[in-house]
Amino acid sequence: MAITPRTIFTSAAPATVAVVSLYVFTVLGTAAYHAAKSSHAPQADTPAAQALAGDRSCDIVFDHFGSDQTSWSENAWIHFAACYDHQDRSDMVVEVTREGLAHYPRSEVLYNFQGYHLIEQGLYSQAIDTLQRGLHHVQVQRTGTMANNLAWASLWDQRAIPLDEARGLYLRALSLNPSSCETLHTGLFVEYAIAQKAHGLDRFESLKRFADLRQKYNSCLSRLDYGDDKTALEVVGASVLFESIDSNNPSVVSPLTRQSTAKLSEFFRGQTVDVICRDAMPMADMHHHCTETLTTAVRANRADKLAHAERNERAQRQIQVLNQDGQNVRVIRSQHSIPTTIECGTNR
Repeated sequence: MAITPRTIFTSAAPATVAVVSLYVFTVLGTAAYHAAKSSHAPQADTPAAQALAGDRSCDIVFDHFGSDQTSWSENAWIHFAACYDHQDRSDMVVEVTREGLAHYPRSEVLYNFQGYHLIEQGLYSQAIDTLQRGLHHVQVQRTGTMANNLAWASLWDQRAIPLDEARGLYLRALSLNPSSCETLHTGLFVEYAIAQKAHGLDRFESLKRFADLRQKYNSCLSRLDYGDDKTALEVVGASVLFESIDSNNPSVVSPLTRQSTAKLSEFFRGQTVDVICRDAMPMADMHHHCTETLTTAVRANRADKLAHAERNERAQRQIQVLNQDGQNVRVIRSQHSIPTTIECGTNR
């Protein structure tokens, strides 16, 4: 999975980056918030109004560093790009980082911002070019973000980078960030793709690597409880790989697959499994297996929800009968008695 460069503001960073981060996203962030609040309330819910408010808040960052961009420091470019990143304006992040890299062609953070947001737009070939250029110019990387994101982008365009090179990239990323869940996830997909095409000892080695990565990735599954849509999409993608490795029976899925599919439905309500699988699975030959797996999970979750509703309805009828007989009935419910499964759409 691609690693968002927002982690540069939450992970251990050089003192210069950390200090500027604290200043820009407190003082300037407060000013940006008030600027956004000053726009007319009736327009706040429209996409155009939200984009305008975001642009205004980033204008405050621009004004702080001055209109003469030739005099901007690397950190100025980083935080101008980061402002648009927080607004989810991938197009503007790419535009800003292109200008910034013209001044600071060895900036690891600017390459990471640009590469990530090209991936977000589905521009994998451009992302590969950007990240390869970044690895060439930034000889010593502080994090494994660039190598991981290049490996992930290569899975979507396997003609650009051979799978054995993608393996080297994710291993390089893990050497810098051994516990990165996104990189473990990328490694799972790389090794699965290699295993699908390999034979003999090469296949055995890739499956062993897959098993080792899976064991480490197990500690990442708890993020599903509090993660965002990207985390849910990541875990669903991994669970589809696990289903493919563990069983050839598409009519039965694991509790993990059912749980992750239900969680994903909270973020993608109304989306079909076909659309979800296009986002979750970089390998085209896995798309059909993904749709079958998620469809089975959705139907199983739906059946459980229906069965629970029927049991609850029967219990309510029994209570009504007892009340009519004049008996005083007290019903105690567990706070966990109501399932949280939410359906997502299927194509069937």
